Amino acid sequence: MSARKGSAAVLEPAVVLASGCFLWAILVQLDRGVTALAGTLAPNLPFATLSAPVAVEEAAKLCLFIAFMIAERPLAGLRLRLDPGPRSDERDVSPRWPGLALATIAVFGTFENLAYLSAFSSAGIVGRLFWSLPVHVAGAMAVIAALSSRRSLVAPAFLFAAGWHLGANALASSSPSAAVLIAGSVLSVAAIVVLSRLWFRNVVLEGIVHATARKH
Repeated sequence: MSARKGSAAVLEPAVVLASGCFLWAILVQLDRGVTALAGTLAPNLPFATLSAPVAVEEAAKLCLFIAFMIAERPLAGLRLRLDPGPRSDERDVSPRWPGLALATIAVFGTFENLAYLSAFSSAGIVGRLFWSLPVHVAGAMAVIAALSSRRSLVAPAFLFAAGWHLGANALASSSPSAAVLIAGSVLSVAAIVVLSRLWFRNVVLEGIVHATARKH
């Protein structure tokens, strides 16, 4: 494998890893600031300190998804310059940004969980790790699928992601039992399974149809 082909092979994984790390680092600071601000402005409303960071985090994720969508063509062009190979007309059938955006959220969630694990090393926090990542992935799948094909559904999808995230955080903050953590994890995985059908139809199938139509 040539150096250029090697660079092309690691381009997208590197972008995903860097984006997930950057999102986590930014949100660590934003969450602290927003939580402190909510506590100052609404000291008698504990719900505000719980919901404000969730709203900011989901808004940051939405901005990230839009950035990936805008960067689709530049990334494709860079990938082709690094590895021209055969003509890419047949290679790149569907948009790649939805998968890259979703993988970035998985990286972000992993960084967040590792940070929690290092800060709070206990059996309870280990259980929370299996709870947290599916919550991030489920919300991201809904928003990305809407952005990919049904822009009118972006607002409902965003509300679903924020509500799902907020509900999970509210339960997790109440020191739930192992049974509740297991039930919540199973529920989030079930949501991912349901959303996978929406993802396949809106992102994969419609992405292929739209890309084929553009070529002809």
